[in-house]
Amino acid sequence: MAFSTVEESEYSGEPVQLFEFRYGDDAKAVFRYTDCEDALEVSGKHYKPIPVSRANIVSNGTFDKTTMEVRLSGQTDIGLLYKGYPPAFVVTLTIYSGHLNDMNFIVIWSGIVRGGGPAGHEIVLTCEPISASMKRNGLRRCYQYGCPLVLYGLQCNADKDYATVDAVVASLTAQTVTLVTGWNGAFDVSKFIAGTAEWTNDSNNLEIRTINNVLGDTLNLKGVTRGLHVGQTMQVVLGCNHQESDCMNLHKEKITGFSNIVNFGGDPWIPTDNPTGKSQN
Repeated sequence: MAFSTVEESEYSGEPVQLFEFRYGDDAKAVFRYTDCEDALEVSGKHYKPIPVSRANIVSNGTFDKTTMEVRLSGQTDIGLLYKGYPPAFVVTLTIYSGHLNDMNFIVIWSGIVRGGGPAGHEIVLTCEPISASMKRNGLRRCYQYGCPLVLYGLQCNADKDYATVDAVVASLTAQTVTLVTGWNGAFDVSKFIAGTAEWTNDSNNLEIRTINNVLGDTLNLKGVTRGLHVGQTMQVVLGCNHQESDCMNLHKEKITGFSNIVNFGGDPWIPTDNPTGKSQN
């Protein structure tokens, strides 16, 4: 039976919605829910039944007031991602609509979860459609001293494996982690400032925090140590001040030891003297 036939029927329809959340690029980090009373399997994918609802979808031909709220239990996997600190990766949402007596589901909304906050026992997610990103300006490359490239990104091309050390957690607080002595290997501990601390949380999802400061064996993190435990092994990655000095310390290939300075994106030769501002005697 065609979807439109069931959708327009006054008696035959049994409307059901499917909510598919994706956390980052990991193919396994997908959370699927349905507002149906029973679990559903659609196209080989399993959807867990939970109390979940959404606001009305607004489509007025403009980019104004396009956000939509989704409410669900704060104890779900996706709800726990927003508990105390936002997730480390972008969360996308695709909503499907269909009928139980037809099982032909179509996409009715897709976009990005911009944020989430508690509301009693629920978590309220603020979602924005993909089309809304069309109103934003694209990134511009600036003429500047420092390097604007994303550290360990495709253009930076520094070897992240070379810059990563495995460290064991000795103790921790809400925003600090003390590591077992010797964790830094051959690197100076100060070089890890502005780097990242990474670990797998209780839900087997990757958590990433920026390192604000390093004092001996203690890391001060930008964000909470959610899902991290004493005795757990975490990865600590070198930082970069986006100047020539730090870029030369990073390596493109750890086997050959080539300096990453060939990928430096800044302009250190910008003249500091303004030829039009000099006084004439």
